[in-house]
Amino acid sequence: MKKFTSMVVSLLLILLVALTFTNCNMNNAPIPKSSLTISFTPDAESRTLKPDTLNLAVSTYDLSGIGPNGAVFSITGITATSYTMENLVPGQWSVTAKGKNIDGIVIVQSAATLITLNSENNSLPLSLLPISGTGTFDLDLSWPTDMIGTPSITATLTPDIGTVIDLTFAITGTTASMTPLSLERGYYTLSVKLTDASVDPYLVWSKVETVLVFVNATTSESWTLVAADMNAPTPQNLGLLLTVDTKSPIEMALSDVLAVLAYDTSMTVTASGTPAPDSWKWYLDGDVMLGETTSTVTIGIGLAEKTLHTLTVIGWIGDVAGSTDATFRIGDAPIIIDPIDLLTAGSYVILAQSAVSGNAGTFVTGDIGVSPVTSAAITGFALVLDPILGAFSTSTLVDGSVYASDYAEPTTANLTQAVLDADAAYEQANSRVEATVVDDLIGEIGGMTLAPGMYAWTSAVSISTNLTLNGPASGVWIFQIDGSLTQAANIEVLLLGGALPQNIFWQVGGGVGLGAGAHLEGVVLSGTGIALGAGASVDGRLFAKTAVTLDTSMVTEPLL
Repeated sequence: MKKFTSMVVSLLLILLVALTFTNCNMNNAPIPKSSLTISFTPDAESRTLKPDTLNLAVSTYDLSGIGPNGAVFSITGITATSYTMENLVPGQWSVTAKGKNIDGIVIVQSAATLITLNSENNSLPLSLLPISGTGTFDLDLSWPTDMIGTPSITATLTPDIGTVIDLTFAITGTTASMTPLSLERGYYTLSVKLTDASVDPYLVWSKVETVLVFVNATTSESWTLVAADMNAPTPQNLGLLLTVDTKSPIEMALSDVLAVLAYDTSMTVTASGTPAPDSWKWYLDGDVMLGETTSTVTIGIGLAEKTLHTLTVIGWIGDVAGSTDATFRIGDAPIIIDPIDLLTAGSYVILAQSAVSGNAGTFVTGDIGVSPVTSAAITGFALVLDPILGAFSTSTLVDGSVYASDYAEPTTANLTQAVLDADAAYEQANSRVEATVVDDLIGEIGGMTLAPGMYAWTSAVSISTNLTLNGPASGVWIFQIDGSLTQAANIEVLLLGGALPQNIFWQVGGGVGLGAGAHLEGVVLSGTGIALGAGASVDGRLFAKTAVTLDTSMVTEPLL
């Protein structure tokens, strides 16, 4: 009996040990592991008026996570923008990343982001954005002694979204300081105007700039103005040079800005940015230009002569901005002289006293007249006489009518008077004496830019490279040339600033010759003949005391 009992106890012990080992093996079964690849998307480095000593470039990343059953990880000093964590316990993880600059300051961070690891490989992109909170903005100005009698400053700070903030300055002598402001992190538009209340008042200086305020950092600027930066009560020949920090998040540039813009003319300025902005705002002398919301603006008309102006553009992409500016001066008001009165001769685009010849390929817009010669002196136009009145002819080469002294009245009388008026216009242009006459130019005027006025030569004149006439629509040019006028092949006379061909008068004592493909602007009053080469063109009128010769040429009548 004892032996049987002992065997039973032994069997029970063996069974207990077996069960114990089985239980241990179940509790310690291998747990599957997962890997997680994390990529960082930091906020872009910006350039603007920004915190004084804070480096906004991300240098390293810190990564931390909390997982199932208290599992954690913490990695610091990551320099790559993608990192893989291996052997993580499957389940839900909360992951957070921070970006630090080279000084170890946290400048961007992500929100805690959840991901469930349930496979061998997982991917999680994290967006790191600037930390919310407040920073400080401070601004100082100073200017030379005796430049301003009664200084006054009007300044505002406008957030991307929100209410305009008026800035208050304490002015002491030639310096002004504002009380530092605590502001929410973000971009702002700064507008500053310095005026002198002792002179009407007038605008001394203006500036528009973008500002970045960052958490727990100070953004400050101290602008020291010099005399060249500032307008004076009486316009002077100044160059406005602004010492600015243009570290804008969008690198902005202006093109086609003229340093000196001719009075009462305009220029079209184009702005560009890298990256390209999706919205634009323009300022002239610190004032917003209403309705100007594209990348180009046209300015200049109506601005007073000899004044200095600042043009500023701000470009935006979402809540990121950039700005740049340029200065330009309005030139002296041009000398405005009276035009030559053509009287009834102004009814004709071509008026000749001995002959007019053309050929296929020639085209004239306006009326042609010859007198005292008859219609036989008009060749190459295949004229068709009006069958009803017989007072004019037509031609497929003329958008207008053709008149000759042998046509029915009133044509003969009209042409007689028109020739007299053309001769009178020639003598008027030849005898004009203005208060200011430019008579010291060389005979070659190609490559020049000439303002309105009267110009005189006692010799021949040639145009061998492009000539530019720059002036407003009211500007008048009178060229008194005793000799001949020759324009080289494919050379142009160009008009800028609103100049009109009907206000340009070429009084030429000798012959006028345009080379093949040349283009002339204005009314030609020739003492002899006028000849246009193959493909040459004129926007204006051709009056000759002898013949006008056209060779596949184009003549277009201007407005009266």
